[in-house]
Amino acid sequence: MENVPSSNGYDIGFSCDLMLKDLEIAINEAKRVEAQAPLGLLAAALFKSMSEKGAGKKDFSGIYQYYYQKEDLKKQRPDSENDTKDLASEGSTS
Repeated sequence: MENVPSSNGYDIGFSCDLMLKDLEIAINEAKRVEAQAPLGLLAAALFKSMSEKGAGKKDFSGIYQYYYQKEDLKKQRPDSENDTKDLASEGSTS
């Protein structure tokens, strides 16, 4: 399909870094009202890892490619409860 992020190497659209920023805002607001956001923490950990590997400007939908198709990155993806606990204790993912 033309004009979709995957057809252009995930170089267009809403960036990973912008998604991470929005997730950080949501996590901080959840903390402020003493709500739990475990899926938000996990998503933030994934996008933070993707950004730290140099893909922060790629479209956020590239998370699928990053998480499932990059063999060298599979070993580095957050996959334990400790990764999300670290984010929760930081107060922010950046």
